[in-house]
Amino acid sequence: MDYAELFREDLIQLNAVFRDRKELFETIYKELLEKELVKNTFLKAVENREENYPTGLQFENLSIAIPHTDVKHIEQPFVYICTLEKTIPFIQMGTSDTLVEAEVILVLGIKEPKEQVGMLSRLMEIFSNKEFIKAFKNTDSESEILALFKKEMERTVE
Repeated sequence: MDYAELFREDLIQLNAVFRDRKELFETIYKELLEKELVKNTFLKAVENREENYPTGLQFENLSIAIPHTDVKHIEQPFVYICTLEKTIPFIQMGTSDTLVEAEVILVLGIKEPKEQVGMLSRLMEIFSNKEFIKAFKNTDSESEILALFKKEMERTVE
């Protein structure tokens, strides 16, 4: 799978403000449903999965969350990128109580189960790259974010 194809400019939201994780999930869900990328079961599924398998990740210079759910709730594959003006707490991946104040949310919509693990590891690799983080933090338009992710996705394939 060419992961770079999953990134689209219309699925990037910069400097968003949400009261909490619930509002974040509901807002993104509505947009994804309108674009016919998810099924109407997606919202409940992603909320439940986040409760049982947290997705917060703390990197050296950035904290992110990568919410996702089972492939049966996805109509078309995608990655939705949302940068937050005010952080939202997520539980750190692999723990049950360590909080991560997420600055960036990447909602994954993958259609093939085996591709989900590959995409997660690719994203962790990218967000571990200090140069990528620096470029990402200095980018202030959807088109620049899109270009940055596509370039990084293609680079890691080589």
